[in-house]
Amino acid sequence: MGRSKSSQLSPRTDLKLFGGRIPPELAKAIRILSVTKEISVQDLMIEALSDVLIKHGEKLPKKR
Repeated sequence: MGRSKSSQLSPRTDLKLFGGRIPPELAKAIRILSVTKEISVQDLMIEALSDVLIKHGEKLPKKR
């Protein structure tokens, strides 16, 4: 089996691994949106988590 393109990219040492279990239907919808909008799943997840912080009145952390 070959490696996927994403596993061949160099590691991002400025990012922290963060994950969770989600329903398969939601994972599929996010992957489809990623392809449709040409945005990585990682960038969509960062956007979603940022939106949750804002929704709950939290400040976004400053970028390093």
